[in-house]
Amino acid sequence: MKMRFLNTAYFSPRYLGLAIRQELKFAGVRGLVNLAHNFISMNMRPEEIASRFTVLQIEPTINCNLSCDICDHEKNIPGAALDFSGFKLIVDQFPSLRQVNLTGRGESFLNGDIYRMIRYAKGKNIYTRITTNAVLLDEDKCREIIASGLDELRISVDSADPEKYRKIKGNADIGIVEKNISCLNALRNGRHPVLEFNTVVFRQNIHDLRQIIFMAHRLNVGAVFASGLVLKNASLAVKDNLLTAMETGEIERVYSEAMSLAKKLGIYLRLPNFIETRTKCSMPWLYCYITYDGYVFPCCMAACMPQRLDETEKYSMGNILKDPWSKIKNSPKFRGFRKTIKEGKPHPLCAGCSILNGTF
Repeated sequence: MKMRFLNTAYFSPRYLGLAIRQELKFAGVRGLVNLAHNFISMNMRPEEIASRFTVLQIEPTINCNLSCDICDHEKNIPGAALDFSGFKLIVDQFPSLRQVNLTGRGESFLNGDIYRMIRYAKGKNIYTRITTNAVLLDEDKCREIIASGLDELRISVDSADPEKYRKIKGNADIGIVEKNISCLNALRNGRHPVLEFNTVVFRQNIHDLRQIIFMAHRLNVGAVFASGLVLKNASLAVKDNLLTAMETGEIERVYSEAMSLAKKLGIYLRLPNFIETRTKCSMPWLYCYITYDGYVFPCCMAACMPQRLDETEKYSMGNILKDPWSKIKNSPKFRGFRKTIKEGKPHPLCAGCSILNGTF
């Protein structure tokens, strides 16, 4: 049970350690007490939350420069980006915020205000994280990233093979990504941001894990954070491509080899579970996902279906750019959602969720 908990995406020893260090450094005993209340809330799962969130995910834009075959991103919308004033309005409503993930359904660095957002968060002692495809990170952007003080940059790499990468990423060039990472490394000179790979593992690329680890080592990337495929309206994000559709023995062999290599090279490797097991979702009690236009969802998974159906407002818990968080967090809609999740009943927003299925 303990190891299963520590292997959960957002509860690894690294993140627990980061959360505790942040509270001790910036809030002392009071912060640790609030953190403890968060974990109690996660365990007890009350309809109404009293603890203050320390983690947020805020979507800078829904627009993307790629069209990946494991993502259901279907269209770009002119001007669909969160501006700095909106970001500030959101962040200022969370006085205990310690970590913010500036990643959404689009490519974060398409938002011209992204560096200003990072600097503002850093000014409030908030740890900042972004996941990017890195295709756009030329030298000027690399310099901006370093100057902004970004703490952690995750680069989406689902294969080290040029042709397979191109197929998964919608005709993108892995060579450009490697060049941009090398540029960032030369400029940061061992300083922040910490670099990691973000890898979605599924039938077509599971045997690429070793090469991805070798690539991480070669490019001075310290970790490979791998998660399972999520079923979406995309050509490769289908049931037959899930790890659960593969032979268990084959996955165990690949995982074992990957873990051994990562340990040898000093790369932190996180791998997803490949046996579907119903789990207790704790996300609505710990953090929330906020879209570029202010709509609040219990997590990033829950925002996918409404956007695809063009019914974001209908399914959201509220809009934080219009109503305060104090009104949204325990609204009848949010309380009803938490009740549904606690009772183990399926909710439309949770269809196909790999966190609930234990395979994220």
